[in-house]
Amino acid sequence: MEAAMVSASHGAMASLLRNLSDLLTDKYKLLKGAKGEVMFLKAELESMHAFLKKMSDVDDLDEQAKCWVKEIRELSYDIDDSVNEFLHLAGCDSGSSKPRGFKGFINRSMSLLTNINTRSKVAKEFRGLRSRVMEVSERHKRYKIDDAVTKPKNTNIDLRLMALYAETAGLVGIDGPIDELILWMDGEGVPADQLKVLSIVGFGGLGKTTLANQIYRKLQGQFQCQAFVSVSQKPNIRRIMRTILSQIGVAAPQDPNMEIWEESELITALREFLWSKRYLKILGNAIPVMLPSKIGGLLQLETFHIETEVTSYNGISLRELPSDIVDMSQLLHMIVPEWKKFPDGIGNMKSLRTLGCIDLGTISPGNIKGLGELTNLTNLEIGQYFDDENSISDDKVAERAREVLRTCLEKLCNLKYLDVASCPFSACLDVPIPLPASCSHLRKFHTYFSWFSRVPGWIGKLVHLSDLMLHVKEVREDDVEILAQLPSLTHLNLRIRGALQDKIIIRGSGFPALQHFELVCSRISYLTFEPGAMAKLESLYLVFSAQGWDRDGAPPAGIELLSGLKEISVDIECAGTKESDRRAAESALRNAVNMHPRRPTANIVCQDYGWFVFDDVKDDREGQEHDASSSM
Repeated sequence: MEAAMVSASHGAMASLLRNLSDLLTDKYKLLKGAKGEVMFLKAELESMHAFLKKMSDVDDLDEQAKCWVKEIRELSYDIDDSVNEFLHLAGCDSGSSKPRGFKGFINRSMSLLTNINTRSKVAKEFRGLRSRVMEVSERHKRYKIDDAVTKPKNTNIDLRLMALYAETAGLVGIDGPIDELILWMDGEGVPADQLKVLSIVGFGGLGKTTLANQIYRKLQGQFQCQAFVSVSQKPNIRRIMRTILSQIGVAAPQDPNMEIWEESELITALREFLWSKRYLKILGNAIPVMLPSKIGGLLQLETFHIETEVTSYNGISLRELPSDIVDMSQLLHMIVPEWKKFPDGIGNMKSLRTLGCIDLGTISPGNIKGLGELTNLTNLEIGQYFDDENSISDDKVAERAREVLRTCLEKLCNLKYLDVASCPFSACLDVPIPLPASCSHLRKFHTYFSWFSRVPGWIGKLVHLSDLMLHVKEVREDDVEILAQLPSLTHLNLRIRGALQDKIIIRGSGFPALQHFELVCSRISYLTFEPGAMAKLESLYLVFSAQGWDRDGAPPAGIELLSGLKEISVDIECAGTKESDRRAAESALRNAVNMHPRRPTANIVCQDYGWFVFDDVKDDREGQEHDASSSM
């Protein structure tokens, strides 16, 4: 499966068209009318996508074309949001928290879309989207935008050249943005030697190149070598490499005329120059960058960082890492996308402090064992990259995830940050082992989709743990006590997929440091706060289902006793529920929040899609659908 991409020039078109194609398959069982609307949307949007691609090759768009490009991009985002109401599982970046992988969400999406009521809503939604697309298309025809774009220009001057050589004294209103961006790069709490990346985005003519160039001029003296390269939509790779080599001061060893150098000679010269440098970062979203098959000659390299969504270029796969990277014993930080395949021998990289992301779908048994030899590791991320080439079963991925987790807990005694990212929903992580006292330094532990049967007992030994995201099958009273006794815990995100058997009672003596609490469970009525509970809690985030609210629904007891509470957010999952249940659940939560004497900021939202799979709610819905189909 190709990596889903959202770009500044094409909006969300690429991922949107893939999702629409998927909706047309039999697995979603759309109503006949909805399927026709999706087919119409897909055909129209393909034409619009082609137009956006065409416009991305035009350096100087007129105002009319810019307006229509913007309208298409915004339309793609809006339609993508609507489609993702049925295909979406919320993620992380993040500030962006850019979120991962479509295959793992299929089961949830199927259960939602096959519901009769939901499918009717889908059909109605796509009828509305069809009207919007037709309106935009008609406007395009009325104003004959294609004709305006293809008219010949009077000049071929690249306006970026003017930006590169603009005099600072002649620039008005740019000092503020320059100073602000430089402050971001020198932000508090960020080590001086840590990589900083700034992305300046927008349409042509806004002054992006001018702004970037002025920042470059101010900061270039702080670095041993530097280069400023302007890249067009159709870059000449040899010319770009020659420009970089020239600016960083690389002289030709034999022939001073770099114009006649082959790409291999340019790569060799750049590699030789980087031997004495400590950092190599590759950004490949603007232009695909081909990694050499070997980089062992970079003897002083300490950080290796690849940030790109491009998995292939001109039919050549970019999945493989250089084969000799495991021989770089001096490397401290290695950060690559989860679709990158690690060569065998990872145990040789004993200096590593940071490693991620390890793909559980492709990691070899030797590398699982080798992880245990990386005793200097402090940061580790593991996950799974979903694509058509990787046919490994979910059970096998779960088995590997447990092996890696056992290795981390038993042998990596310096590990402080551990993320178990995009593993399958079916992956149970239970590893019943005693945690060595020397391996209790974890400060952050996140499991996103894979789960434990209950709260593991070894978590109670993590006295330095401050940030915990835990996905469990069920929670009992003694599980709550394990978490309540963690002395350093400030952030807790607890996700419970199964039906609750015991009440979740938060007593006054527990959670001494907790400031942010997120709870995802089907029945929020099981949650109770006692006087003095979570005395330092500032924000509370609850996610629950309104399904069956008329039978046993109730808000959490004791919200008004949370003395430090400043804000509360609630997502009520209402997909497939009765309107009366939806209204009653929202009203009950608002009343409970209004009882708080400090009147915290409240954001209570009913969602028509379910981004979390609750086992008991799923069973209820399937039972209702069965009863409905039997009565037809």
